[in-house]
Amino acid sequence: MFQKLRLQNKLMLTIMIVFFVILLSFMLYLYSYMKSSLLKTELTGLVPTTQKISDQLDMLYKQLDYAALGFTNNQENLDVMVEINGAANENDSYVALSRLAHNLNAIYNVVNDLYKVVVFNVDQHIFYSYFRADNLVKQIPDPYTSSIKMAELFRNDKLFAVLPPHLDAWSTTPESVISVVRKFSTPYSTDFGMVEIQLPYRSLEQIATIHSQSFEKKIYLFNAEGELIFPVLTNTSAHDLNTLKQLKQHIREKTLSNGVQKLDGDSSLISAYTSNYLNWTTVLMDDGVSLQQNLRNYRLTLLMIGLLILLAVVIIYYFAIGKLINPLLTLTRRVRSVSLNNLTFSTVIEENRDYDEIMILNRSFEQMIDKLKLAINTEYESRIRSIEANYSALQAQINPHFLFNTLNVIAVHCEETDSMVAADMCYRLSEMMRYSGSSSRPTAILADEIKYSIYYLELMKLHYDESLLYQVSIPDEMTQLHLPKLSLQPFVENAINHGFDTCLPPWHIEIVGQFHGPSDWCIRIKDNGSGFAAVPLEELRNTFSAYWDNFMEGKLVANLQVSGMGILNTYARLLTQFGEDFYFDITNLEPIGSQIVFGVRPTKEGNDISS
Repeated sequence: MFQKLRLQNKLMLTIMIVFFVILLSFMLYLYSYMKSSLLKTELTGLVPTTQKISDQLDMLYKQLDYAALGFTNNQENLDVMVEINGAANENDSYVALSRLAHNLNAIYNVVNDLYKVVVFNVDQHIFYSYFRADNLVKQIPDPYTSSIKMAELFRNDKLFAVLPPHLDAWSTTPESVISVVRKFSTPYSTDFGMVEIQLPYRSLEQIATIHSQSFEKKIYLFNAEGELIFPVLTNTSAHDLNTLKQLKQHIREKTLSNGVQKLDGDSSLISAYTSNYLNWTTVLMDDGVSLQQNLRNYRLTLLMIGLLILLAVVIIYYFAIGKLINPLLTLTRRVRSVSLNNLTFSTVIEENRDYDEIMILNRSFEQMIDKLKLAINTEYESRIRSIEANYSALQAQINPHFLFNTLNVIAVHCEETDSMVAADMCYRLSEMMRYSGSSSRPTAILADEIKYSIYYLELMKLHYDESLLYQVSIPDEMTQLHLPKLSLQPFVENAINHGFDTCLPPWHIEIVGQFHGPSDWCIRIKDNGSGFAAVPLEELRNTFSAYWDNFMEGKLVANLQVSGMGILNTYARLLTQFGEDFYFDITNLEPIGSQIVFGVRPTKEGNDISS
């Protein structure tokens, strides 16, 4: 059924199915990612807030403790408490109590918003309140006279105790306060009394309430035993009571962690932090109402966006893709008529199955590819023929000039020497002509190039007597390299013909090879002649650069215009042989002489002839 649909209908159905699957997958992924991000963002905001609340509570109680510690460790206050303990009656302790009241002023300089400060000694049944002395009880309250309660109060620290929110036991009209209790002590005894410093309950409530209102979250404080400290709940629903019960259990079992927790059947986002000082656990809980509302809004937004995108795709298809189908059908017919020699387009199509345009287009492109392959092969073969013709033309330019120079040397020498020397020169010349004139192989190994270059140098040495000296140093592993024939002799000939013509002998030529592998080697040809003139040397380098550019761009016909003898001719043959890894350099030496360096290196910098 699907196969017999027209291309337009196939595209419509395929695009809708694929796009719907992609869109649905993307929306699900985006929703999942957004939900996870919202949770992480919410938790990221809860954690520092929880720690901040806990730190502020620690600071609140530390302030009270430091004030109590400074008061009980003051030697004058301790002497007063010792004197009070030793007094026989209340009149004897009156002066001491007056001094103690005066010293209590120091606490008000440290702690703000004090509610009450009480100094008392249970054993002597003495207590004294410097602040809020009205409505005091007649005797020390029961919580401080019970040995069991006092032992429970000071079980974690023998000298210091923290009291969570509670009713002030020292007043007949008690109010909610928080406080710390610290004992007076000497190295010998701890029975000289205690001091209790109280703050109003609102000091604690203010810390928790501000953050709770700002973040619209629930804040709970639990002590080390898991008992609820804040808030004091009166009218609490059964759901909240179950939630608190489970929180207490988690705190006691130390299983409460930051993240999503399931409490009483509901998932809540929880951040918990236990302080180091009070060992109280601060719990900041988000019941997820706002988070769920945000997720619902996000789901609705995603759904609306998805529907709008789907509608837009349908509209785009009918007003855009539908219009592209006709050009596609026309293109199918035209492609089938393409050939290398005939670029006219035919709109005639001999197909009965006109509903399968993609198949027609596929077969048409296959035919076009076959034609392109044939054209590429033809062009490739043509380039090979051009390179071979270029190579033959370059090599053919060498032989006449070489023969002309050598015959002149022999003719001169025959007039000056006997026939044996002339015979030896003719032998060497015949070997060189046979070597250079052989067309069976366009390349030769470096060993042969060295051999026939030495033949040439010996012929020239006979001409110049002892004025010409030469030295050849080629590593044995380098002698099997393949080079174009007569790659060395033109450089040697150039030095003799042009380098030594304006300078006095002795003349010296040195051929040195360096070998690091078949793809990394070089040959240096040095002489002590007059060197190259600056302007011709620059022109020669420019010619080399132009030849390299033509070679890399495939402009072989332009490079076939290379004419003349010697260095440029040899450079062209070496470049044709080794390609882009080949490098070539000509420099003048100081104080006299010149150097030609060429070779192959494994980088793409071979075309830098100035290196």
